[in-house]
Amino acid sequence: MDHKLYKKILGFMMLYKLLKCLLTTYLIDKLYKLIFYLFSKSFVLTTLGFTWVAFALGAISWWGPKFLQLAHTVYSGNTDDKTKAK
Repeated sequence: MDHKLYKKILGFMMLYKLLKCLLTTYLIDKLYKLIFYLFSKSFVLTTLGFTWVAFALGAISWWGPKFLQLAHTVYSGNTDDKTKAK
């Protein structure tokens, strides 16, 4: 085997081992942080609360205009097609 080729292969093997070690350390660190966050009561409750608020606001923005138009129609007794929400 050529000496230069041997050095290149050895260099790639060392680089591969280094990257594998760094990636494994990085992933283990991320896994520990994820487990820490999952068992943190304040993080879980804050995340769930934000999700529920975002869902409620989305539902209100989607159904709110139709509900207000229906309430106005029922209150005033007006059934014109011009005032219907589409």
